[in-house]
Amino acid sequence: MGDQLPGSLLPRRRRRCKSDPVDAENAARAVLAGEATAIRKDRRGFAGELRLLVLTRRSAVKARTQASNQIKAFLLDAGDEVGARLRPLRKAAFGRACAALEPDNAVHRAIATLGRRCLALNTEARELEKQMIALLSAHAPELLARHGVGPMTAAQLLVTAGGKPATAARRRRARRNVRRQPDRGILRQDQPPPAQSRR
Repeated sequence: MGDQLPGSLLPRRRRRCKSDPVDAENAARAVLAGEATAIRKDRRGFAGELRLLVLTRRSAVKARTQASNQIKAFLLDAGDEVGARLRPLRKAAFGRACAALEPDNAVHRAIATLGRRCLALNTEARELEKQMIALLSAHAPELLARHGVGPMTAAQLLVTAGGKPATAARRRRARRNVRRQPDRGILRQDQPPPAQSRR
């Protein structure tokens, strides 16, 4: 096709295909050449504590969802009466009703066990969220007070930024500088530089 770029104009990653060894080699070459502009995230202090709480709560919520889905699958074998009573319930009420189910048979015992697991994981997720709110109130109250920003959103923003707004600003500046600097390997020696716009 006429609009295809020659091989020398393709980015290095596309020319050499994507693979973990190639990506690792390219990253090492960028560091040795001084072209790497990535800023390492701060995993200590407030941001590190918040990151651990976010990850722990995420795993608790994931496990709670898995237990709830397993209960819903078991309800197919629990009988029409039990299914009709439990299916309309949501969240904590669903978990409490499952945990209180009489263990008449193996299916009911399994559903009751999973119901207790859902309740325990729900309590764990709430406790972790309280700890996150306490950290955010102490270190970033202005972010938590913004309209539409809940504790989970605020925590994820600060974890992504490394806990410091200046870090996010530095990352943005670094990305802009990389975009502005032309890649010396893109143009060949026998090709003229691109024409500059008059605007």
